[in-house]
Amino acid sequence: MQSAPKQTTQTTTTEPSKIASPYIEKYYAQLDDAYSNGKPGYYPGSTVIDLSDATKNAQNSIINTATNGSPLIGNAHNAVNNVTTGAAFDPTGANTLKAGTGFTNTATGNAQSLSDILTGQSNPATAMLQGTANGDYLNSNPHLAQAIKNANDPLIDQFKSEIAPGINSQFAKAGRSGSGAFASVRNKAEKTLTDAMAKNASDIAYGNYVTERGNMLDAQKSIGGLYDSNAQNAISATGMLGNLSQGQQDSRNNAASALMSGQNAQANTQLAGAGMAGDQRNLDYLDAEKLAGVGAQQDAYKDLQLQDKINRWDASEYKDINNAMQAINAYTTGGFNTQSTTKPYFSNGTSTAIGGIGALASLLALCDRRKKENIKRCGSMIDGTALYEFTYINDPTKQIYIGPMAQDVEITRPHAVIEIDGVKHVHLGALAGDPVYVQ
Repeated sequence: MQSAPKQTTQTTTTEPSKIASPYIEKYYAQLDDAYSNGKPGYYPGSTVIDLSDATKNAQNSIINTATNGSPLIGNAHNAVNNVTTGAAFDPTGANTLKAGTGFTNTATGNAQSLSDILTGQSNPATAMLQGTANGDYLNSNPHLAQAIKNANDPLIDQFKSEIAPGINSQFAKAGRSGSGAFASVRNKAEKTLTDAMAKNASDIAYGNYVTERGNMLDAQKSIGGLYDSNAQNAISATGMLGNLSQGQQDSRNNAASALMSGQNAQANTQLAGAGMAGDQRNLDYLDAEKLAGVGAQQDAYKDLQLQDKINRWDASEYKDINNAMQAINAYTTGGFNTQSTTKPYFSNGTSTAIGGIGALASLLALCDRRKKENIKRCGSMIDGTALYEFTYINDPTKQIYIGPMAQDVEITRPHAVIEIDGVKHVHLGALAGDPVYVQ
């Protein structure tokens, strides 16, 4: 609590001059009249500004948003909920990948059957070629006799139809049928026939042997080729089976990997969606916050306007009093007066003595409003200059002081303000002797 002002007074009295006495009485009467009429009076209006429309609208907007919420945030919550629960994702892709983890290639079974056939069984063509390869048909061609007969039948027919009748006719005409010459010619013709038939049989049999021998060799080669082909097919089928099995396993692994990657990506998307809810909520207050900033600027300007009105009011209230006091001071100089030296002093809530202004008359006080904080008006000087409680901004102890602001002193006593390096100071000597009232 701020203590009441205390003051000590030393008085020396001399008779005023007769010329000055009427004027002194006049101005004292003016002072009495001013005090009787309630001057100096406190500023009649409100000392608290009314909030600007921008500030009020911003406050209402923030209240409505906080109370009712925003339809946008509801939509955002639904979207985030759909993402976090997975409802926003089509399960078709995941199901397809999941099915791929158990994929079985249908060709694997066919390749296995083929491998079993080629590995455990011989080629059926091998048995068909085996008799030829063994030479079974070298001397047992069932068509050989017919081939010889077919080759000899023309010779026999020619002998019967041409050669024999010709011999018979020739010897009959000569009347020598049945003769030794006839028999000799006939035997020779028959021998020629039998030799020709024997040659045909020999040639056909030999040709058949050569052909069948070639077939035997070809069959032997074919059997070897079939064996090699069969072995190669078995090897290929086994390799194909291995490749299909490996490919099937690779497909399963790839499907499982893709499924895991998809699930991780979905989880990241869900987390990102969940993080958007807070950002969306903050956006609801953005316009109101900007409007509040505009309102704060308007309120600060209105506060300055109000403070100017208060200062002007105080100056008006103290005008007559100050004029009378200055006149009295003028008429009471030169030893023909009653002089009172008043040294007011104050103590703050921590009982720290501020001291009398008169005792500091030879000092400059740092009174610039810009260097002070926690400013609160607490009274006035006799000339209307306002007094404030305050602390200095750079004072770590935050000690409370009482005094004027240089900006206020400039209005009533501009000659008392001195600016040093852009900072306003008050020459306390110019304020010495002025009583101070703490309200």
